[in-house]
Amino acid sequence: MCGCGTLKELDVTTAEIKSMRTAKAYRGKGIASQMLEHIIQTAKRRSYKWLYLETEALPEFLPARALHIKYGFEYCGPIDQYIAQWARYEQCCLLCT
Repeated sequence: MCGCGTLKELDVTTAEIKSMRTAKAYRGKGIASQMLEHIIQTAKRRSYKWLYLETEALPEFLPARALHIKYGFEYCGPIDQYIAQWARYEQCCLLCT
């Protein structure tokens, strides 16, 4: 397997990308971009208005955060389940139009 991603419905208008991983042997080959594009399109097909994701606020996650920004995600406040962990994570959201 070269990578995986998970989309979780939070309510009828909102979903969250719970996990995205790319195997080390496939990093830098566009796999994460393809997965993210597929997840975004799936969210749009399901008519979600908002798509959230969280990424740890550590330097090794800079490539992931750059990818999220490239696809239109913007930094926003934490959704309810991450309020207590806000210092550890960066929350991003995308308006699905």
